[in-house]
Amino acid sequence: MLDYTFYEENRLVDDDFPVTNGKERLHKLLVHLDKPQKLVSEVLESHHMVVDILGAELTECLLWRKGALLYMYCSCINKDQSRISGDKDSFLQFLIDGVNYLQGMLKVRVPLKDEGNEVSTNDNTTVQLLQKGIFSDTHMLALMYAGEMCYWFNQARGMESEKYGSFQASVTGRRLLNTYIDAIKGPLKNNGWNSERAEELLKSFS
Repeated sequence: MLDYTFYEENRLVDDDFPVTNGKERLHKLLVHLDKPQKLVSEVLESHHMVVDILGAELTECLLWRKGALLYMYCSCINKDQSRISGDKDSFLQFLIDGVNYLQGMLKVRVPLKDEGNEVSTNDNTTVQLLQKGIFSDTHMLALMYAGEMCYWFNQARGMESEKYGSFQASVTGRRLLNTYIDAIKGPLKNNGWNSERAEELLKSFS
């Protein structure tokens, strides 16, 4: 399933999410990626055991794939105002769903606590990242992608604040981007990461 959806995702991105069937193909992929978690939830009749059955890595992978796919779709649509105007409600909902998937991915594993010996490493950089809940480069990308989607949401929403009042794009975007920037200026300093775009987006939330 993961190989099939990965292949289809790449085809969809290469096709620039065509107007004719891009949204339908996107929905089909999301349905496929939902199946493992949905199956476990139905069997156990509980969402709390999903990570225990699938494991942290697979759960993160599924949430990342869904969030990143929606990021790519929204990135493509965001470049074409006519496509946003033609179906703004769907665009805004995809942004909300994408942010929620990525935030879910970031919450699968619990950040390392200051006290206790949960990891055996003398690498202070690694410890600092784990304390921020950053376990991989993918976690860094998830922070940036979700932060940027919050920015796109604010840009597209316009005056429709009441309809989407429960989604706090500015608060969420500010928190995600601050974590991203802090990591780059702290433990990941001089490691090839760049925070300029994140800092630019952060200003829009103030």
